[in-house]
Amino acid sequence: MSDVITGTGGDIISWFDLWRATIDNRMVEDVSQWMVSGSVDMNHDRAITGQAAFTMRDASVINPYADFLAVFQNIRYADGRPAERAQLGLFTTPVPSGTRTAKRAEGTYTGYDITHVLQRRAFADTYNIAAGTNYVAAVTAILTLAGIARWEIEPTG
Repeated sequence: MSDVITGTGGDIISWFDLWRATIDNRMVEDVSQWMVSGSVDMNHDRAITGQAAFTMRDASVINPYADFLAVFQNIRYADGRPAERAQLGLFTTPVPSGTRTAKRAEGTYTGYDITHVLQRRAFADTYNIAAGTNYVAAVTAILTLAGIARWEIEPTG
């Protein structure tokens, strides 16, 4: 799906891609062809700020709780400027709402950004970090406990 948008600087063409991905943001499969509609929103007043909803023509292409959905916005400029592509988030995939019949299996995945994974695995008790421990090492250890093995945090001394 793409739209032509006219602005003061000229026309742009904008479209979105939806990918099945891993928790570590590695792209597995482009599932855009099954997407009927989608939305992404961010609200800093919520515990999990990023939320998305994607209605899929065939809900079975996504494995709930195992796959993640990565959405990208693509922009092409009519005036010849370089095209742009930006990832708008990586979202969890709980069991979708929707309908299943013998001929149709449409569903809507309402997912949350990757911080939802950390929230689901919150500590039940106090988690102490020993004095003198490198804080970046402690944070990456917590991420690893939650199943996240890829991050971009500057190491410290």
